[in-house]
Amino acid sequence: DLSKFTHDAVRHGNNVYIADTENGRILHYSFPDFTLLHEFNAFTRRDHVNTLAPSPDGSKVGTTPLTRIYSL
Repeated sequence: DLSKFTHDAVRHGNNVYIADTENGRILHYSFPDFTLLHEFNAFTRRDHVNTLAPSPDGSKVGTTPLTRIYSL
């Protein structure tokens, strides 16, 4: 599944995370083949997720190493 309204994308090792602002999702892809691995449906469009930051030490919060998720 693709994001049509994206504010941020970050690469962390062999993983790419994309903030799908339109649907309130974080999309997790493998790198470099960009196979969709997970969809994190924790937000809504109203939450306006727009900035992602991977954990510097690779530790995981839940099932994703993203420790900061910002919205407007």
